[in-house]
Amino acid sequence: MNKDSKLYAIMENAKFLFENKNEIIQKKTIKVRPTAEGFTVYSLESNHPMRGDNKAKKRDVDAINHIIEHPDFTDRGKEASNGFREDDVQARFALGMLNNEEQFEGIEFVTAEFVLEKENNRIDVLGVKDDTLYIFELKKSTTTKVFEQMAEYLEEISSKYDDTYKEILQYYPNMNGRNIKKFVTIAVMPWSEHTKLRNKNMWLYEVPFLEGKDIIFHKY
Repeated sequence: MNKDSKLYAIMENAKFLFENKNEIIQKKTIKVRPTAEGFTVYSLESNHPMRGDNKAKKRDVDAINHIIEHPDFTDRGKEASNGFREDDVQARFALGMLNNEEQFEGIEFVTAEFVLEKENNRIDVLGVKDDTLYIFELKKSTTTKVFEQMAEYLEEISSKYDDTYKEILQYYPNMNGRNIKKFVTIAVMPWSEHTKLRNKNMWLYEVPFLEGKDIIFHKY
């Protein structure tokens, strides 16, 4: 891996979090993810889902803990017209995995907004179970384009896993010592009785339009 690349910087910051995990304050609804520039403390709480505070630029446990205890999160933005907000669902997915909810079938939360090598490409949510890495992509409207995007992400992370992403992900939660052999992509978008999206290599999880309802999963 190129030591001048953003992925190398992210890996070094992930390594810092891993090596200092016993010193960093742990909260279920507030998480820390490494970035190329430092660290982002982000919220899984319903009043500021996925809002982040990225003022921690240095590898400093005290500075990170101060932001965890006193984060500067903006409130949730404008409501979506169909009641489906990607940030709500992203936070809900993370909490569902962290709470070991039944519908996640034992998939454990790894991270949100996982950065890929290609510019501006990020995986919304990563999960893991046994030897399988799960890639979740969330969309606020029903679209077939999601499958093109998922295919691209699947090719990117599976083809470069042993040479690149394995080295980075070993420092992420629930990933140390994992021997990943399989990759599964999952599209998540609003429920519609007219949805006809199917792909033998992908699952479609449907969710209701109505705000405040629990997420309902239909696996095909």
